[in-house]
Amino acid sequence: LYGVTYTSLAISGEAALTAYDRLHSLSNTSLGATLTGRRKLGLGLTAPWLELSTSGARESYGSNIRNGSRYATALTGGRRFSESFDAQLGARYDKRKADNDVPDVPGVSGRTFDLQGRSLFAQANLALSESLLISLGLNLRRGDVVSTVIETPFGMAEANAISPDGAYQGERYAYRLSGALTRSVSLGLSWALGAHAAIEGSVA
Repeated sequence: LYGVTYTSLAISGEAALTAYDRLHSLSNTSLGATLTGRRKLGLGLTAPWLELSTSGARESYGSNIRNGSRYATALTGGRRFSESFDAQLGARYDKRKADNDVPDVPGVSGRTFDLQGRSLFAQANLALSESLLISLGLNLRRGDVVSTVIETPFGMAEANAISPDGAYQGERYAYRLSGALTRSVSLGLSWALGAHAAIEGSVA
């Protein structure tokens, strides 16, 4: 961590392994990094701040059509209003680039996991005590989504990319739909066990 006056710069790494008991093709590993710069716009506890972050990661799945790279850039602003309450608001751009093109329909792309989207998000955090923190998050995203289902006339007509998806049992296809609007709400709790450990849980 590097800081000059009100500015800080941080680099962090990410490594993850996810395993599925029955759907083995969805098991995956990922390796990535994030660069974050933050600027505090003044002195004191309640001074607002701005943060710009960019990240990238490689993902490898048991299902080849899902292998690829993902990237994201976010601009966030926030402020602490008191010792127990703070909030933030931001915008994010996300992109995923698939390694493989697995077409199934002539003239239609098979890169179903080539995705991009734009999001607006907000989060508020309230400390109920010195050890218990509650968080409420809102997210609005417009962009590409993927759905794996049996072959349907609607999916064939509306999708701009289609590929066979062998990760599930039966004859199923992955469809990429663009311009989808996704709304989500999340509620989280964090209970500090001490200076270096916490138990956290969330529902979305």
